[in-house]
Amino acid sequence: MSAHPALVTHSAQFPKCTLTLAGDVRAFVGYAASNVYVIEGDDSLALIDTTESLAAAENILAELRQFTDKPVETIIYT
Repeated sequence: MSAHPALVTHSAQFPKCTLTLAGDVRAFVGYAASNVYVIEGDDSLALIDTTESLAAAENILAELRQFTDKPVETIIYT
């Protein structure tokens, strides 16, 4: 199933990047239809919002693993 052309065009406005918002808070922009945020705790990670596809989630996880190997312990859906 293909995405609607308008959604593809909209997504192209946001190239993939990882932003450090604060010391232990990162934003993953452009990997999925919405942004994903990660808060790094002492022993684990909290992930805010998930993606719409397994492929997008795998891309974010691969990027996240460049920063830490801590497990994702908490997922917060908004």
